[in-house]
Amino acid sequence: MGELRAIQAHRMSFPFDGAKDISGSLMSWFAAGNASSPIMKYYIINCDWSLRHRLVDNIIYANQFRRRALGIPDVVQASPTSIGVQGMPSARHMILQINDSHWTETVALPPILDEEPHRLLICSDADAECELDLRGSDVPLPGVRLSKGEVVALVCLDGSRQWALQVRDCSPNEHGHVVAAPCDGEKFVRYTLSVGNYAPLVYLPAAAPANSVVLFVCDAPYTTRISHSQGTDELEHVISPGQVLAFTYSAASRQWRKQEVQPGSHN
Repeated sequence: MGELRAIQAHRMSFPFDGAKDISGSLMSWFAAGNASSPIMKYYIINCDWSLRHRLVDNIIYANQFRRRALGIPDVVQASPTSIGVQGMPSARHMILQINDSHWTETVALPPILDEEPHRLLICSDADAECELDLRGSDVPLPGVRLSKGEVVALVCLDGSRQWALQVRDCSPNEHGHVVAAPCDGEKFVRYTLSVGNYAPLVYLPAAAPANSVVLFVCDAPYTTRISHSQGTDELEHVISPGQVLAFTYSAASRQWRKQEVQPGSHN
């Protein structure tokens, strides 16, 4: 008989006994890097805020190690050089592994050729950075620089044949007016403004991992000012209703840089 191992991660805020968002800690506790990672010890993980961090991506990544041990071909592992022949039609779930042995300067997303649901996890373990071409996805940028240790997760579940970014979602009500910085391994954070979940002024993180991306989405009927950090006199940006803005962090200058987004990225 197999052994059933489970763990629960939960934190309450006193004195009002409200659940506290510990997404960043969960991404560290249950990181999936190899067969000896802590996540491999458990079969059931119960936690709050599961849609605001990438625990599910870590579980998918960790399951490839179990798949190898059990000989179950449910997840296909591919490299940038094999995408052309691998394709998504034969692989419902794919892990695209970039390493020093299988590295290319530009990595393109595999095209979706059918209406079946697909999941794609792109993991970089290469010493050199590469350009991830995001055409064919709902990401408003044409591409991003992918560094060692970073992971990007995409899905297509609606038959649209377009990749949708899986990302930690933040908002004023849950995270305050300072945007949470991407955690280790995270590439993106999305901050959404909406009716009833709005702030007139928000702040970018004071610091973040190199080339991190913060996406702002405005579904509210009002404009919002975006400042680089509290206490600075740097230029503010304004996001209007229906607009999306993107910022990347430069570790060299320690500044966020506004990026040009694709036309028609939002309503």
